[in-house]
Amino acid sequence: MLILIGKKFNESGIYFGSYHNYLDFINENPLIQHEEDELQKYFKGFYDYIISHYSYIYIPVETDVYTYTKLETQDMQKLMDRNIQSEIEKAIKPATLKQINKDLDTFVKDIEGVLEIYEYKGHFKNSLTMPDLVSKIIEAYFSIKVLNKKSENDTKRIPVSELSSGEKRKALIDVAYSFLLKNSDRDSNIILAIDEPEASLHISSCYGQFEKLIGISKQNHQIIISTHWYGYLPVVTNGSATSIRKNSKNEITVDYFNLYNYRETITQSRKKIKGQLPIDYNIKSYNDLVQSIVFSLLQENNYNWIICEGLSEKIYFEEIFKAEVKNNNLRILPMGSYKEVRKIYMYLLSPIKDPDYTIKGKVFCLIDTDNEKVEVPYETNKNLFFERLINKEEGTVLIDVNNNLTNPPTEVEDCLNTILYYQTLMEFSEDDQIIKKILLENKLVENAKNSSEFLDLKTSEKKSIKDFFNGNEGYNKILFAKKYIEISKQPFFNDIEDMTWIKNIKKRIT
Repeated sequence: MLILIGKKFNESGIYFGSYHNYLDFINENPLIQHEEDELQKYFKGFYDYIISHYSYIYIPVETDVYTYTKLETQDMQKLMDRNIQSEIEKAIKPATLKQINKDLDTFVKDIEGVLEIYEYKGHFKNSLTMPDLVSKIIEAYFSIKVLNKKSENDTKRIPVSELSSGEKRKALIDVAYSFLLKNSDRDSNIILAIDEPEASLHISSCYGQFEKLIGISKQNHQIIISTHWYGYLPVVTNGSATSIRKNSKNEITVDYFNLYNYRETITQSRKKIKGQLPIDYNIKSYNDLVQSIVFSLLQENNYNWIICEGLSEKIYFEEIFKAEVKNNNLRILPMGSYKEVRKIYMYLLSPIKDPDYTIKGKVFCLIDTDNEKVEVPYETNKNLFFERLINKEEGTVLIDVNNNLTNPPTEVEDCLNTILYYQTLMEFSEDDQIIKKILLENKLVENAKNSSEFLDLKTSEKKSIKDFFNGNEGYNKILFAKKYIEISKQPFFNDIEDMTWIKNIKKRIT
């Protein structure tokens, strides 16, 4: 929920803008108008609580990075979560201020002794105060401090005022990212509003820019952006987007969708309309994203990608491939379904195999195995792979996406470490009596090669476990993946060796 709160100019009490008298979270009937005294009594102390816990920062598209990044500005102090005035006051002891005033008074009196019938007297005060010293120190010390960018070999410094427009925009996000990511022990969380973070940036830098914003949001800070770059849509899984458009009659229409399942939202909208969608964010998001991926593969410090079907795979893979994420710029991108993975593969195929491009990075497209055979115009390429997971007698293997083998149907939940899988399922058994009964009545299979073989189950019991994963509209897969990773980090499981199929993916992307 987004609640707009503030105060009216020169008035006390809280103010909710245009919603002030009609707050449906107080009363379910939005037509009931609330009296001012009732509102102020109900929300007494709420405004002070909010401003003590949250700091709001807005970065307009036309922000002057040179001025904005001065240490003495209010926004920089919010990012640092430190008050420069307080820091200076700590450095200047009261005894020091007292001694300065005493020595200066002595100096002035000596001067006045020479002047005889004249004296120096202040209009309002005769002594320096702490605020006087603080303001002068800020003016003399901090005003000369300018943010500079270090060169890669750390031999050169470039003032931010001399950077290109795109580099200036990156610097703003870099500064916010560094302070908010590394300073988790803060007194207040930040609500960071940014107008067009992609402004003036080459398409190759857009993904990295938004990735930093996602990183900030994971530290419990709120990010609000306006943007014309649609590539973030398949990348951001926690949040919401609002599309604001104006039609030929100059009427404003608004489309709201949850980014967690926005691909499904698009599919459902298309079914309802039975034709072309009246909005362009679907195709635009793919075009922007694909361009960003291609350019990331061309960079000297190139990215590598695993394109997978679901969010649960992303949760598993970000932990399983954490070394590659850190050392090889690996990124995990869930697309929502096999068809979406196929689509992005097709978009990437032409530029990656184009001899005019020097592709350095790798893209590994991975899907489950379903009952029906899939058809993909797959071409062998050293930088672009498209394979399926399937369980065979020797364990989980990777096969060509067009391989005729379709049995048994295999999902990532069937390919996990047996012990970890069992321990994780145990965690959910207390709230699921069917799962509890299955675990109690069956023993672990020794030397099981993957989670599909962890117990010698009947067909009906296997179906019950599948039903568990598909329950809660598929969200159980997400919960299970999170718990699986949580358990895998416990000391007892630290030395578990990677499964063969995971090792093979690592070979392809490094």
